[in-house]
Amino acid sequence: MPGVEGGSPVPASPAPGITTPRTPLVVFVEGAATGSGLRLLAYAEATGANPVFLTTDAGKYQGAPGHEVLDVLARHGRLILCASLDEPVVPPALASSGLLPEVVGVICAADRFLLTGAAIAQAAGTDLFDVHAAQVIRDKRRMRELLDRLGIRNIAWADADSARAAHDFAERVAGPVVLKNVRGSGSQQVLYASTPAEASAAYDALAQEDRYLAGELMLEEFVNGPLVSLEGFVLDGRFASLGVTDREFGALPFFVEVGWTFPAPQPEGVGRQMEETVQRVVDALGIRGGPLHVEFMLSADGPVLVDFNARLPGGLITPMLQEVYEGRYYELVLASSTGNPVRLPSGPCRHGAIRKVFPSSSGTLTGLTGLDLAAATPGVREVTGVASTGTAVAPPRDYRGSLFHLWGVGDSAAHARQTLLDAAATVTVEIS
Repeated sequence: MPGVEGGSPVPASPAPGITTPRTPLVVFVEGAATGSGLRLLAYAEATGANPVFLTTDAGKYQGAPGHEVLDVLARHGRLILCASLDEPVVPPALASSGLLPEVVGVICAADRFLLTGAAIAQAAGTDLFDVHAAQVIRDKRRMRELLDRLGIRNIAWADADSARAAHDFAERVAGPVVLKNVRGSGSQQVLYASTPAEASAAYDALAQEDRYLAGELMLEEFVNGPLVSLEGFVLDGRFASLGVTDREFGALPFFVEVGWTFPAPQPEGVGRQMEETVQRVVDALGIRGGPLHVEFMLSADGPVLVDFNARLPGGLITPMLQEVYEGRYYELVLASSTGNPVRLPSGPCRHGAIRKVFPSSSGTLTGLTGLDLAAATPGVREVTGVASTGTAVAPPRDYRGSLFHLWGVGDSAAHARQTLLDAAATVTVEIS
């Protein structure tokens, strides 16, 4: 296959004296095997953005929305297989492909790929973001340190290197705490503890796990309030907000997200406070372009930054935004990621909602019927079965393990959410 690590052909050089115009390229570092899939990648190819796709395994995208584009990219030498995409270096296969000088933008599917994405952006001569910014974003402790230095509203936090440290921190804040992997995402390895004893037990549990990206553990005081995310872009160093996505969670001690709506109305002034906070972080990190997905907890004292992500929102939020912005969201992603000027829309034409349905008990999934009926519900845009009959299922601990998910639109956030609740109720789940 063209572009295999260590064996990718270098394009032939033009004849002496002949200047060949360069074609601007956009590098995509991985995608999503479910949810949003490769839809943005397919859009980029269809609209002439000339995407280059880097992945460690193209086979994992079989069946993902938009996966057909990989065959097209392979035929044009723009599908590049890499041994690793976790380190702050340009992958050798990309470096030897001859494509790097044409790269004008980089889009990362997840936080874990930001170091590689930043290294590519720097090597290509773009100034959208650099490795230092990626290192801060990828480590939740470094982001907390940055907020402290900037004087931005922050919460109590500490390293967690022992059960005793977890116990003492919970005693010090005199309230519930959250123990988490500093490199986690999608609520992976995040636990709530209401007492010092529970904090010690949570540490013992997570310390024994094989942690995502070998991340260390940290503690934060628990902030009681709604969690929302600000969706937007950095355009020439300035943050431009599209709106706020809210969330519905499952039961503690985990933080499993089960429902989202966009745009979610906010109390007067809160949106402006969040935007000002994001701009200060953008300035401090020197980010010049690209999409942002920044999570805030709306505490009684005001919004508190929880996670700062220089990437697309995960799950089905990106195709939902593409729908509610009448097909312009992907255009905005590409423009902001390449430093091109773009005119922001005045607002969404519809409201959107997403819902993930998880098993309520452990066992074997023996039946999942009615997905076609749910898909036929007016306002529903997509219903996707995730779990297969005959597989073991269990109540979730993080974003993984859903039975099916669906998204749709409505005339209001409440209307869109209710549409999905009604549609999900038509699906019959049988667990033995």
